[in-house]
Amino acid sequence: MPNQNQHNAVAYKRTYSAKEIAQYEYCPLVWWHEQYDPVVHADNDELFAQMVEIEQEYGSQAPEVPDYQVIEQILVRRGAFEHDFHTAKQLPEMDDEALEEEYEEVVESHPKVRRLLALALVTLGFGIVLVGLSVATLFLK
Repeated sequence: MPNQNQHNAVAYKRTYSAKEIAQYEYCPLVWWHEQYDPVVHADNDELFAQMVEIEQEYGSQAPEVPDYQVIEQILVRRGAFEHDFHTAKQLPEMDDEALEEEYEEVVESHPKVRRLLALALVTLGFGIVLVGLSVATLFLK
């Protein structure tokens, strides 16, 4: 019997790379999750689905849930959010005239935008007047 136990111990013995040892020394908890947590081996779609489930269960408190944070960090390491960001960031090809028309439509249709634009212009004008007055006071001294 002791011979069989020794054989099993040798069969499960695993060698670790220097990178794995360094990761373990840096943070044993992260290393353990990367080695043994099944979430790490799931694909991105499954991880996003789990995040949605946690969001539905916990609502606005979901980012505080440890499981949510682990899944989020795994997806960040994989660059899953960057891909979504780059695809969402790409604008359809539009010429300058089409962009100008779209801008005019937005400004004309939203009174808050017009008020904000007017406020920005008034603030800019006031700033220019103040700079002019400060320069004038330097020369008058």
